[in-house]
Amino acid sequence: MGGWLSLDIDLESRAQSLDTIMHHANGYIDFAIVPHDFEAGLFELWAVNLLAAPPKVDSEETSVVNCAVFQFDIKDGKMKENAIFADTTKMQVGGKAKVNLKTREVYLAMAPKAKKAEFFSLATPIQVKGTFTNYKIGVQPGGLLGTAVRFITSPFVVPIQRVFTERAAADGKAACSAAMHRWHE
Repeated sequence: MGGWLSLDIDLESRAQSLDTIMHHANGYIDFAIVPHDFEAGLFELWAVNLLAAPPKVDSEETSVVNCAVFQFDIKDGKMKENAIFADTTKMQVGGKAKVNLKTREVYLAMAPKAKKAEFFSLATPIQVKGTFTNYKIGVQPGGLLGTAVRFITSPFVVPIQRVFTERAAADGKAACSAAMHRWHE
């Protein structure tokens, strides 16, 4: 395994003690990773075809993680995502996040999407909500209902989607580059 990692931090803050330095922080934190030969594995069971995922056929190429991008803007101790994005050979994940560094509250929501319309996919959006020390991980409100409807209707909807929608590129180069736009400015 190899690849590259990028970390760009530009923060400014003033505080009376080091404990509260992030309470009034302003700036941004950008983090991106582009691994080589890092298998997507169980991560893809989240969004791709539940029936076709296991077992892997030897001739089938292993799915890999193409990139993961996390960009956050911080204003007066409140952090909000500019971009949360991950791309693998078979799926993409987008997200939203809000973190209040004063109250230590966190909210993160992420939703997967298969690059190719899949039958019987369990692409359920998840969320993390609470404080830094007391948080809950669960399904986003309405997420199970949406997943159930997509699961049940997939035999009818997926053939139409496969004919009329273009599949995202497996290598993820364009999507990863677009997600990392702050580095290209």
